[in-house]
Amino acid sequence: MSEAQEIIVAGEQIKAMMDTQGWKKHAEPLLDKMIRDVIGGKEAGRWDNGSCGEKNITDFDLQQLIAYKAALVNFHTAVYQFIDDMETTKIALRDENENKKYNSDYEPGVD
Repeated sequence: MSEAQEIIVAGEQIKAMMDTQGWKKHAEPLLDKMIRDVIGGKEAGRWDNGSCGEKNITDFDLQQLIAYKAALVNFHTAVYQFIDDMETTKIALRDENENKKYNSDYEPGVD
């Protein structure tokens, strides 16, 4: 399997996973909540500061929370990157196939 095919297969698998009720109702909301618990946000119409906004947090604990939040966001981004890469690869392959249609070794009138 070519690298392009592997990218497309992986993207299709991730997209299929993200289309499931398990992802939509449980996994992604849980990930969103975990990030929001650290940085704060609006839930049920009310804002909260999250763990980073606690008054007596030490610098070490704040650094740990920031690293934890970054890891969660990076994971979320990486999951969606599979789909972005799949779409980009599909477009590149389509364009490559279109160019092959119009390029030929045959030149009329050349012996």
